[in-house]
Amino acid sequence: MKKNTLKIITIVSASFIATSCSLFQTKYFDWLKSTNNNTEINYCLLIGQNEHSDSIERTRYTREALHTRDAASEINGNANLGTPKIGQLTLGGKSSTDPLNPAPEREFKVTELEHMEQKSLAGVVWDSITANGTTSTWISKHNEKITMIISNNDGMAEGALFASNYIKDLPLFGYDANTSTLKLITQGKIMGTVDQNASAQTSAAYLMIRNILEDIDNKANGIGTTAYNPLNRGFNGEESATADGIYIEGFNSDTQITELEKEGITNPFHDDRSPNNMDLSKTDGYHQILSKSIAIDDTNIDTFVDESGEVRKPHDLAWSDIGYVHKKGSKKPNKTYNICHVYNNAAEVYLQGTMHDYYVEYDDELGLAIQKIDGDGVDEQKIFSQLEGACAGTQFDAFLINMVTTTDGGTFVDNISKYAASKEGKGNPPKGGWDKWEDRLDTPLIFWNKQPQTVDGKVDVDTMNNKYFKYTYFVGVDASYGGQEQGNMIVRYLERQYENSIKNK
Repeated sequence: MKKNTLKIITIVSASFIATSCSLFQTKYFDWLKSTNNNTEINYCLLIGQNEHSDSIERTRYTREALHTRDAASEINGNANLGTPKIGQLTLGGKSSTDPLNPAPEREFKVTELEHMEQKSLAGVVWDSITANGTTSTWISKHNEKITMIISNNDGMAEGALFASNYIKDLPLFGYDANTSTLKLITQGKIMGTVDQNASAQTSAAYLMIRNILEDIDNKANGIGTTAYNPLNRGFNGEESATADGIYIEGFNSDTQITELEKEGITNPFHDDRSPNNMDLSKTDGYHQILSKSIAIDDTNIDTFVDESGEVRKPHDLAWSDIGYVHKKGSKKPNKTYNICHVYNNAAEVYLQGTMHDYYVEYDDELGLAIQKIDGDGVDEQKIFSQLEGACAGTQFDAFLINMVTTTDGGTFVDNISKYAASKEGKGNPPKGGWDKWEDRLDTPLIFWNKQPQTVDGKVDVDTMNNKYFKYTYFVGVDASYGGQEQGNMIVRYLERQYENSIKNK
């Protein structure tokens, strides 16, 4: 009953937010007025979660692009808690988007007027309703001095857009490529977002699980054999690792790895990638495969909408050439595996509204029977209680865990290892796990989209190198690359705005 009430309140609040925008919005954005006649740029930054690694990278590289990042002021490397400096950004001249008719070179003073973590009173972070109120306060305080608002994600950007006093056409940037945000880009209400390549992330996560489980059954790529290197889990920086098959088997092509670059997967020894590729990281302790992000604005939004202007559905995009990594029909399952799929924060819009839809497209294709567990992003014990109930009724072959809003990777590993050990007939694991690699659990433990991290935003290497599981990997997004994409997209937009102001004089 309480859950239903909460949903109703949320829907009503969102409805009021959307309505209030059209009722009270009276001011219109003016570039020259906002920039003090092309001399300064002032922005406000909506931060998702101070200790979230993705939020950190998005903030860091947005400030980097705008020259407001002060690395010396960052606390424990956490850009969100740092104090931005006054930046100097040169537009026009050599950087002009119109080299044949460039605008005169002009140096702008750049100031981050405000930044704040969007955390509700209930402790929910990345909160769109909180962002709505925050934006309203900032606009009341700074008014038409604001040149743009930048958000760490689309949900907060949309919350900002529907603030009651939002200035019409005020530039606004998000991150995630939510369907609703893409629609707003087609309408010119949001200027840009960043696609985390959800199709690549989801198909890679499921395909990796499928490959590991088949390799354990068939010993096809060295997993589970003496050829597999237990010290770095198959990764060897000097020569091709025996376990590369967990990454590339079934990824777009059955050709050798030297040919895979043509099909969307790069040679792991090169960093020459297109935006659609996955990066095969061989760094010991991280064990990860990362997708590249794609900036989306008015210059390429047509790729993501159909002829009628409607945003293409995951069902239509899942097997397109935009970002998938698995070629349909190239990995035909001869056995079904049971997967426990955990969403630590089921309320997170991107996870449920975008990534989940892609996961649904790939599970049957890869022969995976999925049992989904939703957490509230606040009380992890609720997840552990659900896990206990789920594992009592099903023997899971693998666990797929999202770590959004939590830094307690060790507790997740500890709890899940008990269920996996029971399934494998090993009883309760010893505290800290097994010292001998061959004694550890065969059940794959895959973290997706958000890996375990420490409170200062760094990868939790201890969790990734735990002694409970033989196969602990992370499939997600290259957060630093995505942050750079957002920052560069914003600067390109500013460049066009400046050029237009000169040409329209």
